[in-house]
Amino acid sequence: MRTIEMSAKVDEEGKMFLELPPDVLPGEYQIVMVLQEASPMVQPVKPPKPPLKLHIFEWEGWPKDATFSREELYDDVEY
Repeated sequence: MRTIEMSAKVDEEGKMFLELPPDVLPGEYQIVMVLQEASPMVQPVKPPKPPLKLHIFEWEGWPKDATFSREELYDDVEY
């Protein structure tokens, strides 16, 4: 499944004309259409949210013998 954003024209009979990208293969597809008029209404601007108040933790550092290799962290390593 993928999303393709494009423009299309609709005639007086309600028929839609569009041109798909060349990498779309012939066949049957299930599609979902979202119709948005060519000139969308202006959305009201919301004020920005205040920054998060995060706690700061003091770290002395990692132990000198810590290597944190994948073999030490996970048991699924297969080379």
